[in-house]
Amino acid sequence: MIALGHCQGRGRLYLLAHVVVKESRQMKTYLRQPQLAKRSSMSVRGVQRARREGTIPAPDFYMGQNPMWSDQTIEAFERASVKRATANSRPSPESETGDQQVNSA
Repeated sequence: MIALGHCQGRGRLYLLAHVVVKESRQMKTYLRQPQLAKRSSMSVRGVQRARREGTIPAPDFYMGQNPMWSDQTIEAFERASVKRATANSRPSPESETGDQQVNSA
């Protein structure tokens, strides 16, 4: 189901599409680039750049020329990113034991 609405901003009338797919008692919401940018605290251009660099997941599908991501895709990607970040930030074994040597000059 596609719910259509409109809003007015800066003298222009925009058509908003909110896509909701019903799958086995769950409502699945899809985000467009502006919505993903807002959620990620980036600009739309930042989302486009991140797509090109591969730092965000590929869109689930396209609606016309608009890439669409599901909430589940973004949440899974965020969880994986946090796991990678915590795995990379673990302290080295010598800093855990306190056996660091101090250079005296």
